Amino acid sequence: STDGAESGMPGHLDRARIRELVVTGASAEHLLAMKLEAGRPEDAADVRTLVRALRLNDADEAVRIHRTTFPGRTVETKILALVRKTIREDARGRNQAGIPPSDPGRERSR
Repeated sequence: STDGAESGMPGHLDRARIRELVVTGASAEHLLAMKLEAGRPEDAADVRTLVRALRLNDADEAVRIHRTTFPGRTVETKILALVRKTIREDARGRNQAGIPPSDPGRERSR
C-alpha cells in the first residue's frame, strides 16, 4: 500500500499521472538525503547528478536536506567533500559561460 510509504515520508513524494495510472516516487530532495545518508562510493555519480538537478549553491543546503529526512544524523566528510567539489565545478562552469554567480537557476540541458 502506498499509504504507509506516504505517511513515512511526508513531503518527500513526487507524483505523476499517466492516464489512469498514478506513479509515486521519492522526490529529488529525498533521494539526495538517502544517498548522503548511505555515503557509499558507488552513489557518487547519483549525488553529483542530484546536487546539479537541485541547483544547490552550497553544501549547507545539502546538509539541510539531509537533516530534514534524518534528524540528528551527520553526513560523512568524504561525501560532503564530493558535494562541495560538485558545487565548485558548477560555479566555475557558470563563470566560464559568463553566467553570474548569483544566477543558480540557469536552465541545464536535459
